[in-house]
Amino acid sequence: MIAKELPMFGDPAAGRVKEGWLLLARSGQIYGLNGSSVIATKALEGRVISDHVIRIARREQSRVPIGYIHVALSHPRLGRPLVKSLPYGSSVPEIEPADCQNLEIVRLAPRTEEAIADLSKESAALRASADILELLLGDEADLLLQQFVTGEIGTKSMEVNSQSAKPSERKQQGKRAL
Repeated sequence: MIAKELPMFGDPAAGRVKEGWLLLARSGQIYGLNGSSVIATKALEGRVISDHVIRIARREQSRVPIGYIHVALSHPRLGRPLVKSLPYGSSVPEIEPADCQNLEIVRLAPRTEEAIADLSKESAALRASADILELLLGDEADLLLQQFVTGEIGTKSMEVNSQSAKPSERKQQGKRAL
């Protein structure tokens, strides 16, 4: 069975994401997404992701917060050039997970690193909220378009919905228009 073979690949999470991990794109164009990172939030918890993403988890004995590592590796002069130097290959450059283990990042006072990590985590949470809102708005737009195409609503209803400033107001107006 395939399920029994999965642990042989060395991934105890079986390809699923855990909140708090740092996810690093490991393949693609050097000046594209390759080497860019994001902190996994609850929105990604338990999701299956590609092998083309390196999962970086904080070790229990580590004193370096994952949010600080994210900022340090993303810094345009101190971290990003280090990460961009890792890919090998010409057609589809790749980064090996083992190469990330040898990266040296700039270290600061522990309190400063914690403050930076907290801001980074807050940013990740806000980005996750924005992603969820974008998905909800996309679903709402799909529904409105489907209703318009099938003739359930006319252009007048769509104009009223699009003039509202808040998504919650659009949702209420959409219900009234139907």
